[in-house]
Amino acid sequence: MYAMFFAITPLSGDVVVTDMVGRKIACPSGDEVKRVFATSYAMSCVLYALAPDKLCALNKAIDPEASRYLGDAIKAKDVLGGWLGFGKPANIEALLKHRPQIIFAPDYKRKSGGKYIEKTIKRYKIPLLYADIHRLDKLPESFTFIGRVVGREARGLELAATTREFLKRISKISKNGKKVYYASGTDGLSSYSGRSPETEAIYLAGGVNAVDLKGSFNGRKKKNRRVTVNFEYLLKIDPDVIIVNSRQTCEYIKKNPAWSALSAVKTRRVYQIPLQPISWINRPPSFPRLIGTLWLAGILDSSAISTAELKKYVRLFYKSVYHCELTEVELNNFVAAK
Repeated sequence: MYAMFFAITPLSGDVVVTDMVGRKIACPSGDEVKRVFATSYAMSCVLYALAPDKLCALNKAIDPEASRYLGDAIKAKDVLGGWLGFGKPANIEALLKHRPQIIFAPDYKRKSGGKYIEKTIKRYKIPLLYADIHRLDKLPESFTFIGRVVGREARGLELAATTREFLKRISKISKNGKKVYYASGTDGLSSYSGRSPETEAIYLAGGVNAVDLKGSFNGRKKKNRRVTVNFEYLLKIDPDVIIVNSRQTCEYIKKNPAWSALSAVKTRRVYQIPLQPISWINRPPSFPRLIGTLWLAGILDSSAISTAELKKYVRLFYKSVYHCELTEVELNNFVAAK
């Protein structure tokens, strides 16, 4: 584990912080931090949970339904875009008007764009810190790290403890070998390969990522973690379960006659991933995967977690993370796999 916090005597109100990739960066001390920004939506989600009042702007607009859980103050913030994730590129001039004191970035994106961001941000002398928010087992450390940096140490420790409770329960899930296809894109023919942040929940829930099955299958085109497949390829791998983020794509798969040849569609095992206020699985692959993993485990194997226990964890998650007491109707809608 890295030596994470405030390692050197402060100068002019600054402290030197060692971030989660080992860089030593001078930053304002925690009690002086009032305005922070994230380079990606996934990182913004972590800041929503930790210190929503200190998030000076957003990477993407908040879904109107999400304000029930995130609050109206978040919805009112300006949308500036980002650099390391989906959405429009950030407007640096607009960002400077918000005077961020620290910018946070996800560490796994450093190779694919971090160096450019570091160079850009350095010009304006804004501290840039990396945190590992995409590996679920690293989340307790990340919540603790960011909480201390932004002056919300108690909140960071609280979220770290909640995360450990979820990870402990997730560790008890047995492998079931069910083939899971994560369908993305308007036609459902895009997905992700490997054990990436986008697919980690599949493996933790006991399943296997269908697009990673070994065999001489043609029809798969890979670019980084993103995979595009043709329908013949899907017929060959014939997933047991299909999970989908987009409501429109989910309905398309269920109603399109061609897809009815797949076992998952025949057996009505095509599921809409819960999306409010943040997707439980992907887009972005952030901390809600903690509850998404338990939800998916129950779909893959009903003995992995009971409906009653899943409801308990959903209530805990929304109360601990979003300070939100779910109604019985909301709870049932979240838990009902459909």
